[in-house]
Amino acid sequence: RQRQMCIRDRIYYDLGELYHQRGDEERASYYYEQAKLAARDYGLERLGDAEKQAYFRAVHQLAQIAYKREDLDRAIENFALYMESPQAGTDTLRIVTELYERKGDALSALIWNEKALALDGANQLLLERKDRYYYSVSPEDLAAQRERVEKYFDKEYCLRKAKSLVDLRNAGEAQLEWALHLARLVLALTPNDIRALVICGRIYHRIGNEEEAARYFEQARAARPERFASREEEEAWYLATVRLGDYYLNTAHRPDLALQCYSDYRQSPKSGADTLYKMGQCYEQLGDTVRAAKCYQAVTVYDHPLASEAYAALARLESSGRSTA
Repeated sequence: RQRQMCIRDRIYYDLGELYHQRGDEERASYYYEQAKLAARDYGLERLGDAEKQAYFRAVHQLAQIAYKREDLDRAIENFALYMESPQAGTDTLRIVTELYERKGDALSALIWNEKALALDGANQLLLERKDRYYYSVSPEDLAAQRERVEKYFDKEYCLRKAKSLVDLRNAGEAQLEWALHLARLVLALTPNDIRALVICGRIYHRIGNEEEAARYFEQARAARPERFASREEEEAWYLATVRLGDYYLNTAHRPDLALQCYSDYRQSPKSGADTLYKMGQCYEQLGDTVRAAKCYQAVTVYDHPLASEAYAALARLESSGRSTA
């Protein structure tokens, strides 16, 4: 049976080649298709090397003919099958990516482009396409097809790109929208990702929506793990904590909640006189003048612009009769 199968497969392929050379693509496609079906029906793993090569050539010819005719679905189907060939590589992946883009299927284009980048990560065309596909795919589509896409989804790319956009001092509306979109893609797959939540919070803070910013910072603060996965995640959590403290102190007028944030932020290496001064403000608003004075006094030790403010606060406490002793 194996010999009969190999002979039949080879005959189909040879007929396909004959008609292809004569320019009869209709008949060529028919026989290439028969060669493909016969080989897959028998089982590729059972074919000999020569028969496998004939199968892959037939599939490749079918893909090329469909591509030429702009039959996108058949071209994708056969190029995808050709990817099983040892001869397939980045060029085939690039073509399938292009075909999905032409179909308007941004999510599939994203997946195949990531496969290509895994083989050629420095390819400029693929990198340009990456930006385009991540911009085009929606968080809803990503969440709906989680199992299909999460293996290929480049979370670090989204986070790095989004942060670089938010870090721009002169970032305009377009840059901030792009950064927000990337962060939301991450949240579609990992809803409690601290870095993505903080990026969203920073964006809403930049555009003046303090309540929405605080919502994201609260979620980031609540998502603190037992151990941070990276230095970047730890820094993001502390940033959310101090920004949330500022919101509670200055906007929500909740010095009690602000004090909890600043107390935690004291563990950050970036904490200093600013944090102590804000803690003094919290204690003062809560009526704890002794602790308020201690915080203000600690600020005066620093060579810091807030030192003069701290002295003024101490004088205010003294003159109002609220003893610092």
